Amino acid sequence: MTPTSTTRAPVRAPEIDRPGLTWLNVPAPLSLSGLRGRLVILDFWTFCCINCIHILPTLKRIERAFPDEVVVIGVHSPKFAAEREVENLRHAIARYGIEHPVAHDPDFDL
Repeated sequence: MTPTSTTRAPVRAPEIDRPGLTWLNVPAPLSLSGLRGRLVILDFWTFCCINCIHILPTLKRIERAFPDEVVVIGVHSPKFAAEREVENLRHAIARYGIEHPVAHDPDFDL
């Protein structure tokens, strides 16, 4: 058998500015079209997940090392009832020193 090549049409990432999301750490919702030309890291996390918290210093180092090339966006996907409350999320963002944009996605739209 010989390998065959298949040509696929490029796949575009879906837009991240969706109804129902609450954005924190930014004055207005972000859009992928507004971030064109930059590497976008979507970090899906919850503030009750210890492994999610452990990765925050690494994300901060990446942001500081590549401020013009990379943008980190935290996508908070709450599992527990307390995590669904935006005010609790605000407290967690302050507690952990999260400076990058965060989209609160309680309905798992992203």
